[in-house]
Amino acid sequence: FATGAWADALAVLQQLKDQEEAQIRDYNAAISACSRARQSRYASSLYKEMISQQMPPDVYTYGALLASASATSASELMTEMARRGVKRNKVVTSLAMKALVKGSHWQRVLKLLEEAPEADARLFTV
Repeated sequence: FATGAWADALAVLQQLKDQEEAQIRDYNAAISACSRARQSRYASSLYKEMISQQMPPDVYTYGALLASASATSASELMTEMARRGVKRNKVVTSLAMKALVKGSHWQRVLKLLEEAPEADARLFTV
């Protein structure tokens, strides 16, 4: 979906939900479209809906949410991700760090680097 097509993504997801065929990947696609369009309120709402529907978010869900997250919400998402046992990848870690740096949350950035496996940590060092 293009950035301006977030409403279309929501419409497609609604059709799938109406047919009881919506899956995690469908929610992830809609969340991603909303995030790219800076419609974080809708992305967050879809995330909460997934949880209420007993549809566990995955690393792609968190990546889509982190793409447009503020520093505060990035920190909360990383905490929630760990609480749910979702293993982060390099993309998710990079997106979280980007949001945290923008908000000058340097201590949290350093903590993410400390927690990163050695291979991941090398990705972020200069």
